[in-house]
Amino acid sequence: MIKIAIIIPTFNRRKPLSHVLKQLQKIDDAGFQLSIFVVVDGSTDGTIEMLKGEFSNVITIIGDGNWWYTKSMNEGFKLAQAHNPDYFLLLNDDMHFETDFVAILLKAALEKNNNAIITSICFSDKAPFLLFNSGVKRISWWRSKFFRYHLALSKGSPKDFTGLVRTEAITGRGTIIPSNILYRLNMYDEKFVQYGSDLDLGFKAIKNGYECYISWDAKVFSMIELTGKGATFIKSDFSSFIKNMFNEHSMTYLPDAFRLVWRYGPRWLFPLSCTIIVLGTFKSYFFNRKY
Repeated sequence: MIKIAIIIPTFNRRKPLSHVLKQLQKIDDAGFQLSIFVVVDGSTDGTIEMLKGEFSNVITIIGDGNWWYTKSMNEGFKLAQAHNPDYFLLLNDDMHFETDFVAILLKAALEKNNNAIITSICFSDKAPFLLFNSGVKRISWWRSKFFRYHLALSKGSPKDFTGLVRTEAITGRGTIIPSNILYRLNMYDEKFVQYGSDLDLGFKAIKNGYECYISWDAKVFSMIELTGKGATFIKSDFSSFIKNMFNEHSMTYLPDAFRLVWRYGPRWLFPLSCTIIVLGTFKSYFFNRKY
């Protein structure tokens, strides 16, 4: 029996987390066995009590409130390792998906002989559906430019997407990783406190000879308004935008972006790349479409 360990980090999202766990109870798990690990980092909204009272099958890991996303994920990986999973499935606490979602991802992973990471196509959770992530076909590292298959936040009907395509970037939102790959890559890098560790893992995987794919059949729907503190696709005032560029818990934290370019881009162009990143962040704030 194939064993899959599901890791879900959460902070004060008791209601959407409950919905995710109820969806997992309905998963068609023929051919595999699921174990669910929820990492609760400092929640004060009754999440822990809910898990104890309503989801006795869930293994709860309690953080001290300072783990944030990356350390929460790593602590989940470490505890789950004792259960000897064949795969890790990374989920957010604000997602919707169909009952065959896990089976689709697992089928793709098996087809790639456990030598690849498979992530999911992601839409907004309300109609008209907006594409949040459909994959990255190439990256121009010197200018930190991601060429996506479809423009982020463009309209797209989920039924029109099917297939498995290569992607140069992954997220932690509905991603299955063979455990041997995760351990060889030494899990997430905790230098990325809140954002960027999932991207870094995918880039590191590709650099080490693995492949990354996005399944357009494995569809997840995310509450985009809850996603991405500091993201330029979320409306905010200019003062908050500036502060977020220097906040390590923000999606637009500049040192994280600089770190990725230093690791995976041409270092001789690093000063130019950093300048382009800063200018691009301002451009995104002023001109990119907002959710």
